[in-house]
Amino acid sequence: MAFDPVNDPQRVQGIWFGGPMSENAKQGLRDLATRFPESQKFLWVMPRRRSGDTGKQEYDRLMAEYQQEAESTGFEIRNAYKEADWLAGNLDQSKFDGQTIRDIYTLEMGNQGFIAAKDLTAMLINSRETSLTLDLSHRHMREGELEAAKNHREYNAEAAAPIEYDKAELKVIDLSQGQRVLMRNPMQTDFLPHGQKFPEADMEPSFTPHLDVNGFYSQVGTKGQEVMTAGAEAWLSNYANMVQAADKGNFITFAEQSGPKRLVPETISIDRADPTDPNYQRDRDNWLSAKFNTQDPDREQVIGYMAVNSLSDAIHMVYGEPSHEPHPDNTVMPTRTVSDQVWKDITMQAYDVNGLRVIPGLNLTKDAQNSWRERDKPEDPQNLHTQVVKDGVQQSLLAGNKMTVLHATNLGVQQAQQRGDTSGLQDPVKFVLADRRPATTGNSPNQTPPRLPSPNMNQLAADVAGMQIPNSDTVAQNSEVVQAAAMVRSTSAPANNNAGGRAQ
Repeated sequence: MAFDPVNDPQRVQGIWFGGPMSENAKQGLRDLATRFPESQKFLWVMPRRRSGDTGKQEYDRLMAEYQQEAESTGFEIRNAYKEADWLAGNLDQSKFDGQTIRDIYTLEMGNQGFIAAKDLTAMLINSRETSLTLDLSHRHMREGELEAAKNHREYNAEAAAPIEYDKAELKVIDLSQGQRVLMRNPMQTDFLPHGQKFPEADMEPSFTPHLDVNGFYSQVGTKGQEVMTAGAEAWLSNYANMVQAADKGNFITFAEQSGPKRLVPETISIDRADPTDPNYQRDRDNWLSAKFNTQDPDREQVIGYMAVNSLSDAIHMVYGEPSHEPHPDNTVMPTRTVSDQVWKDITMQAYDVNGLRVIPGLNLTKDAQNSWRERDKPEDPQNLHTQVVKDGVQQSLLAGNKMTVLHATNLGVQQAQQRGDTSGLQDPVKFVLADRRPATTGNSPNQTPPRLPSPNMNQLAADVAGMQIPNSDTVAQNSEVVQAAAMVRSTSAPANNNAGGRAQ
């Protein structure tokens, strides 16, 4: 086959930052290679970098892994950190340059901010060259998925038409089937989607489509490239605004290297606003704290809204026209409004089908929703399930360092109920308790009981599913279950928060 400028994008670019590539990402590379065989293909990478010799060894190992996966699928490796100067080439150099980008990469990669770094990089890539840029959770559309999308209540043949790459200026995935679902106000100066009003200007919030920053196409020399450049600058400006607000509140201190285009914090406070205040999310003056505190419940919102609203604001800046809507009497100040026809021209619709996002315009489907976000968090020792892929099927297995016999009991009974077979829940099952006393004499408090092997909780849950519910004659055995749970809980392994992450 020969390259077709109408049906083939000139370049297809994927991004992976952080730790080892997941199996889903590797499959994404293979599917993109199959879907776009005639396009140039690049994989942008940036391994996490820990300190010391061990960190350097891990960095080299990850780069070798990325290189192997890329070469096996026809992708060429590009290192985002090393190409920061090139990526920043179209930015306003009086405000941002390659060193600004490297500073942000250093901050984000050191704080599991792989998604945030990926979002910025995707817009920077498209600010420089014609590209279809996608995260690696996209795969080739499977048989039957297009028909399922056509049966979606919001399906629109025009919005789902294949992209003509030689003519398209900009195509962004729209998750809202053409509806206006995100709230913005033209006079807002932050990235939040709240419905802030400006009564002195008689300005009401407006609604915009829900855009997906995980996949878009733009062409150099068109308004599409202007949008990507403006989107990256808006993202950086939002970042700068957060830093400035934190500086005013004395939530951040800077190292000597910091300057007009440098961001080198020495300390960042992660003190939270009062969560009992019903307005704390909207009125927080230290959003940088939420951004850098991996345990903050607002962190994902900061990362997501920064990317989505930066792109949306850029579209309004480039494609918007002055309008008095929704005030036909022209008594209020005009604002930049993007017409319905422009939104149709620059978006491609995604349809939710059985938990997948089918994108007919790309002949792709996005699966593993939010898989990067899960890896972007430290592992939760209280999480009792882990997702694994076995024989091509994603399965949920019991896991978690705090797993106890009581957890297994509850899950076992739940499994029995789900099967609709509770006939086995009549007679009790005795648990054999191991002797956990020290082997030494004197029972000195300085002696530590030996650690016993952890029980197989998956098997235990299955066994408990066949248990019989105790009756009044089995109270004695019931107490043994509680004792077993307490003893397992007392010897649970400590939480391991060294979670591997990655970026899209």
